[in-house]
Amino acid sequence: GFLLVVKMGIVAVAASFVVVSYILMPLYILIIRKLINVSIRSQLSQYLPALVSSLAMMVVVLVLKYFISQNFSVTIRLIIYAVIGAAAYLLSLRLIRPGMYTKMLELAKMAFPKIMSRN
Repeated sequence: GFLLVVKMGIVAVAASFVVVSYILMPLYILIIRKLINVSIRSQLSQYLPALVSSLAMMVVVLVLKYFISQNFSVTIRLIIYAVIGAAAYLLSLRLIRPGMYTKMLELAKMAFPKIMSRN
């Protein structure tokens, strides 16, 4: 799929990747179910916290777009959207699945030890 759209640019390649992933997702789920005997419901429930947190982030960013003035530069608006959107994602994840939130913080501390240190 990717080779067919590579001449159309990076956005087409990314879209192709997403479409192929969605098409193959049922196959992946069935293979996992057969190999390690995990129910489909159990597999799909793992995606729920990320889905809900993503939706919360999207709503917050869309509301921000309505209230933030166009007088700010695009760069400033992007920074505001990114910071507040990330905060909304993390807050909703903390409310929905505190254990997953804690694991994300631990991974962030390992990836960015100087930034995430408490000293």
